[in-house]
Amino acid sequence: MTDTATVIEIVESTPIHLITSTAEGGELVSQPMTAQDHKDRDELQQLHYVASRQSTLVDNVKAGRTQVNIAVQSSEGFVSISGEASVTEDLADLKKWWSKSTDMWFDGGPEGGEAAVLTVTTDSAQFWSAESKVGTVLELIKSRFTGDKPDAGESETVNL
Repeated sequence: MTDTATVIEIVESTPIHLITSTAEGGELVSQPMTAQDHKDRDELQQLHYVASRQSTLVDNVKAGRTQVNIAVQSSEGFVSISGEASVTEDLADLKKWWSKSTDMWFDGGPEGGEAAVLTVTTDSAQFWSAESKVGTVLELIKSRFTGDKPDAGESETVNL
């Protein structure tokens, strides 16, 4: 499996991503978001999220602090994706990325005026893959007895 395929496999394994942006004072702030297009991918150029127009994340991006990080954790491993975010309130884009789960968060559907589409154009990703939780635990136990460092899986950086 290629490194890019490994990143995609981790991203596809869960829709919940933690997005970190930079606030006005320079502090880093994070919030969980649901990716609208995390499945059935053969590339990872962009990820799309439906966000509240009043969220700190949207405010940060609209203020020009567009560099973000996306963290994804699953049983497949971990991935940290860097990228540049943009925001649109275009109704056609909202309809394109709207889902049944989005209805739970926003009254009035895509026409309700509460939501925006956050698009992250990816730059690079670093991943850490593990065979399995059981395999990782066994490696930790083995290292405790042998004194060797545990083999916690593979880690690589990928340009997207």
